[in-house]
Amino acid sequence: MSSLAKISSFYRSIFKNFPLFTFDNPYPAVNEKLNTKPVLYVSDWNGEPISESLDLESLQWQTWVKIHDPEIILLNVSNHASPDQNTPFLQVVSHKVVLKNALLLYLVNDEQLLQAITPWMSLLTGPVQIALNYSMYLDETNFQELRKNWFAKATWPLSLIRSIAQPLEKKKQLRILTEEKHLDADTIFEDAARAFSSLSEFLGNQIYFLNKETPSILDISVFSYAEIILHLPLRNDQLRLSLTSNKNLLELTNRVRALAGYNSYGSTLIDDE
Repeated sequence: MSSLAKISSFYRSIFKNFPLFTFDNPYPAVNEKLNTKPVLYVSDWNGEPISESLDLESLQWQTWVKIHDPEIILLNVSNHASPDQNTPFLQVVSHKVVLKNALLLYLVNDEQLLQAITPWMSLLTGPVQIALNYSMYLDETNFQELRKNWFAKATWPLSLIRSIAQPLEKKKQLRILTEEKHLDADTIFEDAARAFSSLSEFLGNQIYFLNKETPSILDISVFSYAEIILHLPLRNDQLRLSLTSNKNLLELTNRVRALAGYNSYGSTLIDDE
């Protein structure tokens, strides 16, 4: 059995045993629709249909829902509303909840696709995520700019948490990771640049990855990372430059943004032709 198949079987076995959680809804339904339809709870979103969440993973699943399952209702909440303190999470029926880490298997539910995209998703959650964290939290110039012009956009108390508590935790996590892997800033950004280059080569001239007719979760994940990176007010923008050197990834980002119906953002770096 291949390593990807083993990974898929392992996660599937876990998911079968623990697919749903039960919790008391902290935001009682205001109308009957919330009692009968699934609800995806996201954070750092102003509630406007054309607006994007400022939280990467919330943006990822918000976009997936808008494109693939618009019957799911979107609501903005604090992380504290989640049973495990993490957003996004999905309330499927009554008080049955799918937590963030189970959303991929629950919503995508395509084993062949998940096996095909696993190594490519790992480029985002690995080197790109590390470089994004480094840019945001360990680069002091960037961090001070973010405190003034990005973290403050979050709702209370997230604005305070993201300005004070979260950076300390991120620094601790990243320091441990970089020490274990003997990484420095140059290595981190070089790895991220190679990740973007690999994704760009894999996409090639296709409209969407794997020549799909509509965006898969891989396309949507690339969009979500790119959208955050493009719009973070970073003074030291090495990560953004690595991304924007890959024209087809920017074109993909523009396509997904338009398909999802967003216009609160909009890259001025490139026009999708």
